[in-house]
Amino acid sequence: MRRLVSVLILLGIMHQAKAQTWEDSLMKTMSLDEKIGQLFMVAAYSNKDDSHTQYIENLIKQYHIGGLIFFQGSVGKQVYLTNYYQNITRYPLFIGQDAEWGINMRIKEVPKYPYSMTLGASRSNALAYETGRAMGMEMKRMGVHISFAPVADVNNNPNNPIIGFRSFGDDKENVSQKALAVVHGLQSERIIACAKHFPGHGNTGTDSHLDLPVLNQTRKDLDSIELYPFRNLVNGGVMSAMVGHIHIPSIDNTPNLPASLSPKLVKNILQYEMNFQGLVFTDALNMKGVSKYFANGDAEVKALLAGNDILLYPNDVATAVKAIKRAIRDSVLSENDIDQKVKKILYYKRWVHLDTQRFVNTGDVLNELKLIHQESGVMEMAAEKCISLVHNGYGFIPISDSLSYLHISIGELGTNEFFESLNVHKNVTRLNVSKTASVSTAVSVKSKAKNYDRVIVSFHNPSIWNAKSYGYGDAMIRMAKELAYEENAALVLFCNPYLTRFFSKAKTIIVAFEDEKVFRQEAALMMLGQKEMRGQLPFKPKNVEMDHWLPLSYFESSGIKADEAQLSGLDTNKLLRIDYLLNEITASSAAPGGQVLIAKGGRVVYEKSFGKYTYTSTQLVTPHTLYDLASITKVFASGLMSMKLYDLGLLTLDTPIHVYIPELVGKPLGRVKIEDLMLHQAGLPAWIPFYKETLSHFDQIYHTTQSGAYQIEVAQNMYMDTSYLDSMYQQIYSIKPERYGKYKYSDLSLILLKKALENIAGQSLDEYVRQNFYIPLGLEHTGFNMHRSFPRDSFAPSEQDNYFRNQALQGHVHDMAAAMFGGVSGHAGLFSNTQDMLILSEMLRNGGRYNQVDYLNPATIQLFSCKVGKNSRRGLLFDKPEGRDDRPSPTSESCPIASFGHTGFTGTCVWIDPVNDIVYIFLSNRTYPSMENRRLIRGNYRDKIQETIYNSLKP
Repeated sequence: MRRLVSVLILLGIMHQAKAQTWEDSLMKTMSLDEKIGQLFMVAAYSNKDDSHTQYIENLIKQYHIGGLIFFQGSVGKQVYLTNYYQNITRYPLFIGQDAEWGINMRIKEVPKYPYSMTLGASRSNALAYETGRAMGMEMKRMGVHISFAPVADVNNNPNNPIIGFRSFGDDKENVSQKALAVVHGLQSERIIACAKHFPGHGNTGTDSHLDLPVLNQTRKDLDSIELYPFRNLVNGGVMSAMVGHIHIPSIDNTPNLPASLSPKLVKNILQYEMNFQGLVFTDALNMKGVSKYFANGDAEVKALLAGNDILLYPNDVATAVKAIKRAIRDSVLSENDIDQKVKKILYYKRWVHLDTQRFVNTGDVLNELKLIHQESGVMEMAAEKCISLVHNGYGFIPISDSLSYLHISIGELGTNEFFESLNVHKNVTRLNVSKTASVSTAVSVKSKAKNYDRVIVSFHNPSIWNAKSYGYGDAMIRMAKELAYEENAALVLFCNPYLTRFFSKAKTIIVAFEDEKVFRQEAALMMLGQKEMRGQLPFKPKNVEMDHWLPLSYFESSGIKADEAQLSGLDTNKLLRIDYLLNEITASSAAPGGQVLIAKGGRVVYEKSFGKYTYTSTQLVTPHTLYDLASITKVFASGLMSMKLYDLGLLTLDTPIHVYIPELVGKPLGRVKIEDLMLHQAGLPAWIPFYKETLSHFDQIYHTTQSGAYQIEVAQNMYMDTSYLDSMYQQIYSIKPERYGKYKYSDLSLILLKKALENIAGQSLDEYVRQNFYIPLGLEHTGFNMHRSFPRDSFAPSEQDNYFRNQALQGHVHDMAAAMFGGVSGHAGLFSNTQDMLILSEMLRNGGRYNQVDYLNPATIQLFSCKVGKNSRRGLLFDKPEGRDDRPSPTSESCPIASFGHTGFTGTCVWIDPVNDIVYIFLSNRTYPSMENRRLIRGNYRDKIQETIYNSLKP
């Protein structure tokens, strides 16, 4: 992202620097002791007795410590203690927590979020963002300000005893992308994310809690792998970093000196070379990787000299404070250095609103955390996207009705949703076995397996750590290995995926990562063949052929216009979510690509072209790519013409349509009023499949060249007999309206409206809007039948039509009826891009005025864009947000009722919000290759992007 977020943060700092802010005023009142105290964050527990609470209280009052890192305990007690400690301190405390998979990492009563390794198996950066965002909401509700996550270590040593599943995997690109997504999600909720363990703990074989790991890498190797994710996170705007206790002789060969105490690592590389301006934390100073070699006090002084800002979990605060004061007195440390660190700390305390919001609401916190977890849907999304089919030997999956299956459940002795979901559909017998069962039990189980056609072995209730085979006994590992090497067995790992290293020759392996209900259920459905396994193992196991090793989707640069967003008062941290949603759209095949443009007050704050023309194409979408707008035609063509004729007094809304369409005189349809067509309450059917009636005599109605009677261009090299137009109109004219006056959406209303408007104006719809709007407004990329003016590759294809036109539709309108009307209809046919659509939207937002020219009367726009009547939410032609909770809305929840716009079948929308002066435009070709693809709709992506806009509005 080329330092986008770093730039945004610096812009914020520069803006704040113009005024003497909170941190400046506090610095003036602080004694040296109080400043030194700000450098410490000490360990706090909510599961200990009153003596521990008294101990923390003494540290706060005597040493003015700046923060706490909470470890094990309970939700209610932690919230209570947070408020208690905040109440007794003069300066607000940073509250931090290790929350790599959420608060659950320390407090088990809180539901967990996916492990990093699980997220690494998904090709979705958006899932990682949403996980970070949900964890951020959780932490904010708990009064926590700093998440010591994500782990940015590349786990390129599968025997690593302490990182492992905590990493996103062994691929530096995947680690970078997933970690950055989590960072952006956390920071969108004003939680300070922390990249750890700089400069990289993945290629180590020693636990730094127990001793000092040595990383024997050259600087070139470090740059290539270990430092790669940290560099990208710094460029992406991570606000803090944690330095690990790792000895790297190639950088600093001082004996037993960990990176956390080395100026060559912290100052020279992290702060100078990478230009990191955020908070720098030491890893916990009680860990043997540092405490074994450096005395209390000495370690803290060296850590500050190395460039760290905050000393985490010191062994002895009193000794450390004395050592720091002595170092200042002896000019080893300068008070100016301390001042700079303290001011930075206070700045970030203000960023998390500690200047105004010190205390936590003590309401029903646990249930609120559970609700956040439930509404985020993160675990469900992870189960859908991360479960990985490593190998499918001999077509084991999907499991068959005709075979008998034995399910051996290792470690799960109670109910098991995996078995229950399988057994609903197939003939499966279950056998439960302890994780540490004896050899004799293993032999007995293996013998029973011979009585079944196939065997499924699943692993449950694991230890997440590497030691002792993740909690499984040798007999169970051996039994599973022997079964897995036979043709009739499959292994399903609801556990640390590195367990695969014991089964390098297994023919069928599914890695389900998490022993959680939703993962068990999804894995069963996937084995039944009802769902696709979409994950990919986030590391390369030895000797396993990777049938499903797929390339990662690469994160695209942000579409945020930083300066304009800042001027418009938008929180750019929150706006970043859109990047991840767009990435998710293409990664999940919801649409091959598209364009998004967001403007506030006339300023473009976000603009991005994403993806490609098709899923297999190499042609990237650009800002000039033209899209089929589908039903947006109703407002940006039919709507404009209607409002103009209304302004001129040529169109009246309560006039029966037979006045404007003489063919309807005396027919039931002729009594329908113009406004009823606009409001979709004319009692007409939704559409008429005109094209289907032509298929039986196709060669008589269509011709490959434009000649004679065949003049109406329906598609490339496809022309319709002109006389068939009359047949289509006669079908419409003969309709007898049903439930007239009741809302029922209909394309036919707009076909009739177009006919009426053209009869009034004496000019076709396409020519009228071109001459009265598109040309005067300078729109070069908006109009009907644009394929006559632009080459074919200017258009994103809308569908591979194999039911009517039998060709890829690229530049010709997708809607079948509009195509048969020659590409110009009142309901479809318009093509454009976001840049041109912005001009039309801004003209409407500004009451019909653009560049000092009045195109429409503001009162007319107001009339057409406000809700009319009680039958539906709609205005005249314009769609509106739904005002009732029991009905689905075409907009996001926060979109004001005053907004107006429309959506389009091909995957498009435009919404104009006159309350917040926002224009939101989304274009895609979700209908390619098939209009049956509803992933964009089911994923609610257009609404999620719009809701993100409103969430980014600063209070």
